[in-house]
Amino acid sequence: MYSDLQNDNPEMKIRKLSWKEIFHQLGMAPNVLSVSRIVFLPYVIFLIKHDMRPWSVIALGTLWVTDFIDGYIARKFRQKTELGLVLDPVADKLTSAAIFVTLYLFRGFPLWITAAVLIKDFMILSCSIFLIRRQVIFSSNFIGRTTTFVISIIILLYVLNLEKFSIELSYILMVLMVVTLITYGVKFIRLLMEVKK
Repeated sequence: MYSDLQNDNPEMKIRKLSWKEIFHQLGMAPNVLSVSRIVFLPYVIFLIKHDMRPWSVIALGTLWVTDFIDGYIARKFRQKTELGLVLDPVADKLTSAAIFVTLYLFRGFPLWITAAVLIKDFMILSCSIFLIRRQVIFSSNFIGRTTTFVISIIILLYVLNLEKFSIELSYILMVLMVVTLITYGVKFIRLLMEVKK
């Protein structure tokens, strides 16, 4: 049933799902984990807001581990689904945005870094939604995954009150985000031209 989603091509066609298919796919382990990250997010935000450091680190680790596990399960047990291809990146970007905004509002995190990350995620998500409406989706590339990893380290360092290292690493993040947007932009234009054919 899911064999057509098992290849690792960066672009693939997806089907329009019926409500029955959506609910069925929603009950699969990888998608349950993606939804759990979203449900768990308010608690993580509460811990970060109130600088409850040990628990914040544990909560962040839980988010990141479940993110890894859902991808592993989807690949290992052939449970990649159309819903998961959309749900997982949405959960990732929602988590990133919520944490950065919380750090800015309550922990003094620099606005320019927060704004840059939000703009990057908004642009990528907007392009993804545009393509999804045309039944096309593409996964992240190596640069995109590296950028996500660096974002996670920056968040962790700041939560641990290692602000200096967090800010210094943010300069590297800026370069990575520019490269990510360029590579995704080129891919988006190519896909858009193929869709219009």
